[in-house]
Amino acid sequence: MPLKQIVNSHIYVNYKNIKGKDIVYPGLDLKKYYRKKYIPFTNEIVIGAINRTEIWKGTNDVIEAYNILKKVSRKYNFKLKLAYSNELNEKIDGLEYIIPKNDSELADYYRSVDIMVAPGHIQLGAVHYPVIESMACGTPIITTGYYPADDKRNAWIVSVKSPEKIAECIMYMIENQELVHQKVEQAIQDVQQFDWNTIVEKFIKIIEES
Repeated sequence: MPLKQIVNSHIYVNYKNIKGKDIVYPGLDLKKYYRKKYIPFTNEIVIGAINRTEIWKGTNDVIEAYNILKKVSRKYNFKLKLAYSNELNEKIDGLEYIIPKNDSELADYYRSVDIMVAPGHIQLGAVHYPVIESMACGTPIITTGYYPADDKRNAWIVSVKSPEKIAECIMYMIENQELVHQKVEQAIQDVQQFDWNTIVEKFIKIIEES
C-alpha cells in the first residue's frame, strides 16, 4: 500500500514538505465532552484558559486581560481559573489552578468556567482542542481564530496579543447575554463534526479509497 499523508487541518495542505491533500480533523469524545445547562452570567464571572509557559500560547494575554477587568469593573467579581501548569512566578488575586488528570476531569473544568479564552499566536485556522472542547461543553469561547470559531456564528474572535480586546470582549459578552446564548447553541451544533465516530469513518474511507 503506498504511503498516504493525511493532515488534520486545511492550513496544512501543501504546507512546507507535506504532500497530503486529505483532511481528517482531530476527534472528540462527545460522551465525555457533553454540554452543560445554559445559565446566564451572575455577578461572579469565572474566566478560563489552558495555562502554558510558552509565550506563543498566549496565557499572559489572558492574565493581563483579567487584571484589566479587575481594575475597570467593580460591578463584577472576576475569577481566573487556569488548567494544568501552575508555574507562574507572580501571585494573582482570584487565581485558581486546576490540574485535570483525564478527559473527564478536563471536560468538568470546561463546564466549570463561564468564559473560555484560547489566545494562541500561531497556527491560526487550525483545529484547536480547547476551542472544540469548550464548544462541546457549552462554554462560550473567545479565541484568536482557530477552527471552527466564527465571530458571526459561534464564538468571539480577537486579535493576537491583545489583552485589551479580550477584556473588552468579555464585558461585551456580559452585557449581551442573549447573543451569548445563541452562539453557544450554534457552537454545539458546529462541533458535532468532530465526533469520534464521524472522524473514524472518514479516516477509514480515505484509507480504503487509497
